[in-house]
Amino acid sequence: MSQASDAKLEEYCLVAKGSKGRTVADVIQRATSDPVLFAFGELLALPSVQQLQDTDQAASFRTLRLFAYGTWATYQSAQDQYLPLSAAQQLKLRQLTLVTMAAASKNITYSELTSQLGISSIRELEDMIITECFYKGIVSGKLDQQKRCLQADIDKKIKWAVDATEAQQKAQTDLDSKIAKLQQDLKTQSGTGNSMMIDGGDAGGAAAINLMEEDRVGMFGGRSKRRR
Repeated sequence: MSQASDAKLEEYCLVAKGSKGRTVADVIQRATSDPVLFAFGELLALPSVQQLQDTDQAASFRTLRLFAYGTWATYQSAQDQYLPLSAAQQLKLRQLTLVTMAAASKNITYSELTSQLGISSIRELEDMIITECFYKGIVSGKLDQQKRCLQADIDKKIKWAVDATEAQQKAQTDLDSKIAKLQQDLKTQSGTGNSMMIDGGDAGGAAAINLMEEDRVGMFGGRSKRRR
């Protein structure tokens, strides 16, 4: 990230850290609309943000998580779970989606791009990639109009960041499964009147929390994680 985006992230985190409810939701709206900010893991990890999950501002939390880990397809599959996205937010989510795709494959066909980015016009697609991604340094590479594909150049930092995001998602899924099983076991044991031993396992929850801060925008050269 640039110094400007680093300063913006610091500003949003400071406001959100000392706020609650609607004020935190407003910070999320501003952060996900900010054209210079692409890192959201640190903001997402704040206790005041996490607390939104069980309030009437839960859609704001899910929207921030979408920008940290999701893609355009994620949004399209469950739009009612998120806040309505402005034009600026839609562009940013498409940019982040392209980064995720480029980290997974150096050659992406136009067909894949139009499908995953939700852009049907080839001209619009090329303009978006050149103007909003190449020129802004979000993704580098070249468009091969003859072969109808994007040849993307992604450095190791970008690939590492996406891998970290995928690891976090797997850790969270595993943790959710363990919690569901534990709840079922507790329910079963309460019905029999027997006691049971609860095993903390491999501390999957801690692993998930640690990785949450490693969202894909470590790929933009962001600052080191701050342990709180």
